[in-house]
Amino acid sequence: MTENDTANDAAGGAVNDAVNGVPQDTPQYDTGYPPVDDTTWGRTPDRPAVPLTRVVDGWAVTETSRAFHRSVPRPVRPALRPFAYIHLVAYIVLVAVCAVLAAFAILINPVTFGAGPLLLSAGISVVVGAVVWFLIMRLRIAAGTPLLLGAAAIVWGVTAGTMFGSMTVGQAASDVAVQWGAPWLEASFGGAWPEEISKALGVWLLLSVGRAWWNRPWHGIVAGMLVGLGFELYENSLYAVGQAVLDPTSDLSGAVDMWVTRVVAGPGLHIIFAGITGFGVGQALFRAHRSTAWRFGQVLGWGLTGFAVHFLWNMAVPDTVAQIVLLVVVYLAGVGVLVTLIIQSTREMGVAHRAGLAPAVTVYRRLPRVMHELVPSSAVPPPGAASQQVNGVQPASWFPPQQGGVASSSPVQPQGDVPPSAPVQPGTPPPTSGFP
Repeated sequence: MTENDTANDAAGGAVNDAVNGVPQDTPQYDTGYPPVDDTTWGRTPDRPAVPLTRVVDGWAVTETSRAFHRSVPRPVRPALRPFAYIHLVAYIVLVAVCAVLAAFAILINPVTFGAGPLLLSAGISVVVGAVVWFLIMRLRIAAGTPLLLGAAAIVWGVTAGTMFGSMTVGQAASDVAVQWGAPWLEASFGGAWPEEISKALGVWLLLSVGRAWWNRPWHGIVAGMLVGLGFELYENSLYAVGQAVLDPTSDLSGAVDMWVTRVVAGPGLHIIFAGITGFGVGQALFRAHRSTAWRFGQVLGWGLTGFAVHFLWNMAVPDTVAQIVLLVVVYLAGVGVLVTLIIQSTREMGVAHRAGLAPAVTVYRRLPRVMHELVPSSAVPPPGAASQQVNGVQPASWFPPQQGGVASSSPVQPQGDVPPSAPVQPGTPPPTSGFP
């Protein structure tokens, strides 16, 4: 599909259905904005898409543009918070456990030989991390990413991303390559697949926890790149601290040499691997109107692509010239894939932005049980699909009313309102938002 085709598609009312996850005949509530003609798609960044609510399995999911959300006075608009569900619990537990392991791994040498290389590596990590963070945040697809959510992605890469795979199956995977008589694949087996799985797990948890802000397929790229950044900063520091004592001049010189070697020889490697893998996770979670098999295919396909680039990079070819050629080809291929995904996603976001649909925010509210029963579970569609309309539910109370009050195009005037801060009840996890 060309960019023009995408733009033409965005110009139709069908995008309103796909993006907001509701049928076109769903009642839309007057929010004080000029009327929108869906046949010409009059929404722009200056006239953002008004909020629409869909009801899925006991959850009221309200999605609107970030511009509209910010136009509502702070005291009355719902606060955007990390989603407090099992995903957040899993993130906290894994990060806490792996943080202890990561600290132990990197502190072994400083305790024995002094803290100089560790402090130097920490300083270099801060500088390099700040520069790369700045560059990632300048990407258009990263617009709307909160500071704490981005920091949480880096923390996962530093802790669980590095430890979860290597401390569980990393060594066993390396031993498999040796037992198969292929020692030149030892690093590929021991590093590629456990590390990419742990990074993909982090992307999935982060997209689930941060779904209020990260709610589009391209956010998988952003989350993956930030996880990869954290992973790379820790790994470079670990190698620098570990190898510093081997330098004949000084420990500090050894740490700097290791940092320079790794940054120059393969800049942003884990950012590339995790960005590619993260794209598949974002596709699976946020692409609307797709089958379960298609979603699994995206995770598997792009996950294997990121794994393949990592696997080939770690191969130890006996011939020096062949090794250099392999590294150059693999690196350029990985960069090419990631850049292509970023460009395509940026174009797609540009269409959505011009339609007033991006960046978007999503508010999840748990419905009272009586409203939950209005939508039987058997009638609930998969993530991103159109939802069943419930006449007893109206948009959140933070919608700016028209001067004459809240008006509805529905023949049945809704009764009551869903509390914006309804507590989360145990039960089925909420759906993710859908994007065409």
